[in-house]
Amino acid sequence: MSTSLIRSGREARVGIQENTYLIRKRCVSNKHARKTRVFRVAVLLMTAITFCTLFMPKTAVSAIPERVVTYTVRPGDTLWNYAATITPKNGDISDNVERLMALNHLSSEDLVIGQSINVPLNDAQ
Repeated sequence: MSTSLIRSGREARVGIQENTYLIRKRCVSNKHARKTRVFRVAVLLMTAITFCTLFMPKTAVSAIPERVVTYTVRPGDTLWNYAATITPKNGDISDNVERLMALNHLSSEDLVIGQSINVPLNDAQ
């Protein structure tokens, strides 16, 4: 049996068996060491994927682009009126008011005469 120093300064003994070495009084085969490294890399990769999946911001992407009709606001028009035109029977109009506000990037329900408003077509009854 021969003894030599490896890079880290630890003593490594190469035994009679091929592909084995002794570090810290533990005999480890090269095959076992390789499996351990692969396992550690796999765990690290799975942890990174899990982190990215859980903590990355999610964007809402519609599979089908929403078709819209653009209206020009006239005197007496309200966002509620536009929302009522796309709300199904017995539906909640306030949900569609919020939807129209988001679609048109509005911070309030107030409309200005001459303003353009996009109203989705896919829910129209």
